[in-house]
Amino acid sequence: MENKASLGTTARIITMGVTILFTTLAVFGLSVIFDADKDLLEKAQIGFMILLLLVVYVFCYLYRPLGYMVDRENITVHRPLKSVIIPLKEIGEVFQVSPESMKWTIRTFGNGGLFGLYGKFWNTRYGNMTWYATRTDNVIMVVMKNAKKIVLSPDQLSMLDEILRRLKPTDSSDFD
Repeated sequence: MENKASLGTTARIITMGVTILFTTLAVFGLSVIFDADKDLLEKAQIGFMILLLLVVYVFCYLYRPLGYMVDRENITVHRPLKSVIIPLKEIGEVFQVSPESMKWTIRTFGNGGLFGLYGKFWNTRYGNMTWYATRTDNVIMVVMKNAKKIVLSPDQLSMLDEILRRLKPTDSSDFD
């Protein structure tokens, strides 16, 4: 079952803001680079800054979650560069997370809004988590048998029902 992961309001605003900021800085930087009065070192520093902004932007774009696929054996987080596979047999529990329980979540090593929310996060209720999300509503927590916590945010919460159905030990003829 395919599940889209469109950007939520916060991620959309951050993505637009960062895009405008990076574009403005790049245009300003290019004007400095093409200024004949600037010395070579200053031009090199500005060029490095523009390159760094471009690398950050492209990295965030390539690792953004595009959607989720639930099949017989896995949950797949589709990303442009490298999809993430979550084996169903390694899942301990899955549940919907309330927005209140995610308040005061701290990003420890990840992206907090440019094309999504992904990477390592922490809060007092759930501890360390790995996020592959694009929004802060419709949040699903996947707790692995090894206690690793993964956060997903599909557009439709029917994905939770599909995962739970696939986790139930039933006759294999029930599956697609």
